[in-house]
Amino acid sequence: MITKEETIALFRRNDWEGWINLVEIIFDGKPDGIVIREVWDKYAELRVYYDGDDKVFSNLVNTVGFISRKMCQKCGKSGRHVQIDGWEKILCDEHFDATEAKNKFANEWFHPENKAITSQRLAQVALLVADYDEALIFYTEKLGFYLEEDTQLTETKRWIVVAPLTHHLATRIVFVKAKTEAELAGIGNQAGGKVGFFLYTDNIERYFNRLRENGVKIIQEPLEQPWGKVAIFADLYGNLWDLIEKKHGW
Repeated sequence: MITKEETIALFRRNDWEGWINLVEIIFDGKPDGIVIREVWDKYAELRVYYDGDDKVFSNLVNTVGFISRKMCQKCGKSGRHVQIDGWEKILCDEHFDATEAKNKFANEWFHPENKAITSQRLAQVALLVADYDEALIFYTEKLGFYLEEDTQLTETKRWIVVAPLTHHLATRIVFVKAKTEAELAGIGNQAGGKVGFFLYTDNIERYFNRLRENGVKIIQEPLEQPWGKVAIFADLYGNLWDLIEKKHGW
């Protein structure tokens, strides 16, 4: 068990003062019956490890984690995901520049003679669906993804984007309603029968049990691997997903 005061002191020692208000929200919102064991930065996200079960508190933890991935760890301003010497951090432009100036590794990426370096990330992937609404129900209600956008473009075409709940940098899924014979044949078979999607979690048992309770088709129970645990499930059309919890350090 760790207290709010101990956690705040820990965050100050690690120069994470920008997240202290999130720490206070977590502890002030903790109901009776919940014991917080640790609050820490893991993969550039504020993680809360606790004992007990409370749906409202679980939602609070998820929300705080989501916010932390947009908030500079040093000052609390709007931040972005960066890597310095292999460490993932959330920093505003000001603190990233200050850190970069002290860091030889980071400076190498921005050598004055190489002005072509830019930043990229995979933003979205298309998923062929038979019906917009049935796909939306499955991904939001069964898998717990959040609906980011649902815009009617034409009488028959909608722009629907969903993503995992707590990761604002996660690759989004765009629903594409199949029309042609080739598109219809691809529904549920976008990877030729292989696993085509990979979903990471910090608690595979908890999320896997939710999938089972929600009636999601299970292909493989969680298995131990040298690098962590993996299970396989199928979406409503049969596309296969790996559900992965990696061990720390992998």
